[in-house]
This record gives sequence, structure tokens and C-alpha cells, in this order.
Amino acid sequence: MAKFDISTPIGLNPNAFPPAYMRSSNATRRLFTLALCPAQTLMYHAKTLYLFTKSDIKTIVIPITLFAWLSAPNTSMIQILRASFWTWLQLLHFCVSNQSLSPEEDKQNKPDRPLASGRLGLKQSRILRWLLLPLCVTLSVAFDVPSAGISFAIHTFLYNEMGLNSHWSTRNLLNALGYSSFDAGASVIAQAGGIPRQAASVARQLSFWIVFTTIHAQDFYDEAGDRLDNRRTLPIVMPEVARVSMPIFMTAWSVILGIRWFSSVNALCALCFALFGFGVGLRFYLYRSYQADKFSFLLYMVSTAISKPELDSERESIDMVGNR
Repeated sequence: MAKFDISTPIGLNPNAFPPAYMRSSNATRRLFTLALCPAQTLMYHAKTLYLFTKSDIKTIVIPITLFAWLSAPNTSMIQILRASFWTWLQLLHFCVSNQSLSPEEDKQNKPDRPLASGRLGLKQSRILRWLLLPLCVTLSVAFDVPSAGISFAIHTFLYNEMGLNSHWSTRNLLNALGYSSFDAGASVIAQAGGIPRQAASVARQLSFWIVFTTIHAQDFYDEAGDRLDNRRTLPIVMPEVARVSMPIFMTAWSVILGIRWFSSVNALCALCFALFGFGVGLRFYLYRSYQADKFSFLLYMVSTAISKPELDSERESIDMVGNR
């Protein structure tokens, strides 16, 4: 079976046509082109949008969707898909904004991204960024989460266009606020517009502080790019403090969340989770190469994903106390 090349739109790539097309009559060719060109063009642009968010799907969309599923006791697959799509669209908005302001950094570190690879021009990306803003807000209103959508749009503007991602303090703060907006919006959508219980809000507050104190985990392996853009991230400003903080905070949060499993699961699960958090944090301190930091960050995101059930356990424990 012929494989079509979707690296460029079919109208710009004559080699994308299969052999059967080249042997057909002119009339058949015209019909084939009319039928295939829109489909492949659509696939091309869909892949472009995917490439903007590719590196963040496993670190943001999947954990946030998991949190939404766990925080909604009577949700449905349709609601989970809606929450996942809303999360991805907000992420796309952020990524287009962020990547259109630092294309040179991506050419060095992430050459497969749309601007770095030449799939999309800088002017086109800026137009797309501002088109996504009303689209994201409109979808948030339609899904009954206007405050989450608007707050995330504000955080995106402050983080990227206003340059508040250049200093570690505002960078960590806005990252934590952004994750909170993700959690809040996705969990409400998963509950079909219902108001989350107070305990779910407590879980989101815990998530905020976990992200605020540990999100510089993402800055270790990206240090070269951050220096290129003159950012003052924690690994650049205080490299040793940043390294030491990882085992401290990762262990502390893992123990705090793990304790909740003593009543809902068992002590062994809590101990394993605490040891895993300590191991991930210690790895950041001991292994400091680019590849090591990249793998450590992957483990960090695995730990974050696992903590979503822990936060849900926290939510259930508080609900039990509140219902006594």
C-alpha cells in the first residue's frame, strides 16, 4: 500500500501522489486531486498542531486528564474526552505563544518543532497564537469553565509575552498557577459542570505547592537554551541550591502524600511512593549531564502522575471526615 508523505501539503509536494495517480487520465487525475488534496492538507496542519504540543502531552495532558477522572466520581467517557481536549487546546495556546517568541532556542534543542523545522513561519505562528486566544476562551465558556480559561490565558500572556518566565521566582509561580488552572478546568468539565467538592479544591492547592517548589526540575536539562535567552532560572542563578532542593522537596511531598495511603491502601504502597520520590530527587543531585537531567525529568513527571491518585486519596479522606 502506498504511503503518503504528510511532511508538506500535497499541493506543494508532487512526489506525494501514488503511482496509480501518475498512470491515470487527466480527468481522473483532477478528480483524485480534488478528493485527496484537502485531506492531506488537513493532515499536514493537524500534524503541525500536534508538534507544537508533542513534548508536553505526556507531562501535562495525560496527568491532568487523570486528575480530572479521579476527581469526578460520576463522570463519563464523553466528559473525560471533553476535559482532555480542553486541556490540550489550552496547552496548544501556551505552546504556540511560547515557541513563537523563542524559535532560535528550539533550533538548538528541539529541531522537530514547527518553527524550528520550517513547517510554519514566524508571522503565521503569531497570527495563530492570537487566533487561539478567543477560541480557548470561547471553548471555556461553552464548557462552563470561563474562570479557568481566562486565568490560564492571563498566565500565558504574563509568562510569555511579558517575559515573566525569565526569572525563577515568577517562572515557578506562573507554572504553578497554570497547573492549577488546568486542574480546576479539567476537573469541572469531567463533572459535567458540577461544582467540585471542597476536598477537590484542597487537592488542587496541594498540587499548586508541589509544582511551585519542584517545577524547576524542567530547567536542568534546558539550561543551555535558557542561557541563550538570558533567562535567570534557578539552576542558572543558584545551581547547587536547585540541586539540593530536589531530594528535599521530592521526599517531603512524597512522604506527605504517602501518609494518606496508610488508611486507604497500605503502608507498603506509601513507603514505596516515598522511596520513589526520594530516589528521583536524589538522581537530580547526583547525575548532572544533559541526558541524565532529561531522564530525571521524565521520572519526575511519572512521580507527578502517580501523585494524582495520592491527591485523590487526600480528597476522599477529607470527604469522609466532612461527612461524619
